[in-house]
Amino acid sequence: MSRSAGRLDTTDEQIWVEPGEWAARALGLKERGWTLTDLAGLDTIGLQGRGAFEVVAQLLHPELKRRLMVHVPAPGEPPMVPSVADVWPVADFPEREAYDMFGIRFEGHPNLTRILMPDEWEGYPLRKSYGVGKVAIEFIPQPMMQIQSAGQSPKPHESDTDVDRLGQPEEEGIGDHEAAMRRAPFARAAGGETGDDAAPAPHLTPSPKGEARS
Repeated sequence: MSRSAGRLDTTDEQIWVEPGEWAARALGLKERGWTLTDLAGLDTIGLQGRGAFEVVAQLLHPELKRRLMVHVPAPGEPPMVPSVADVWPVADFPEREAYDMFGIRFEGHPNLTRILMPDEWEGYPLRKSYGVGKVAIEFIPQPMMQIQSAGQSPKPHESDTDVDRLGQPEEEGIGDHEAAMRRAPFARAAGGETGDDAAPAPHLTPSPKGEARS
């Protein structure tokens, strides 16, 4: 059975549909002119009166100019609901994304595989139980990246060093300008400056007027 949760405004409403009724209900909605505009998974752990996961479908009726939000509980582990990709083909990729991010299985889907994460990825990143910081982030230092104080560098060995007036970690025995040029090779080329390892710029002599160039 389904239950109405009341109107959102004069044209929109939301309903809850049991997973066993979802496929037939979707077909009936399509026959009455409803089109699927979006579908997503939802982790409802901690929400009063709700299960662990839901599938939320957004429907539009162009002629009636009405919108409908359908909630389908996804019980079990793994959570499971029927696929509606055969009713609305546009549901194909959104159902794969809900599977990839939440682990929700869609019975009858033609190709239920990961769509965002690598095939060998373990777990489902948008589950509340997945854990913040589970995936290590690799910081890639950029040329001339400024840090305001010690402890802000992405490089572990620079995290406790002092910084110069350019916001860069201090290097002993060299000045600020030379340190900056070492970190930004492109700056030497742009500014016309050369270092020990830079090739000298070629000397160009203009050809006399009227002389053919070889």
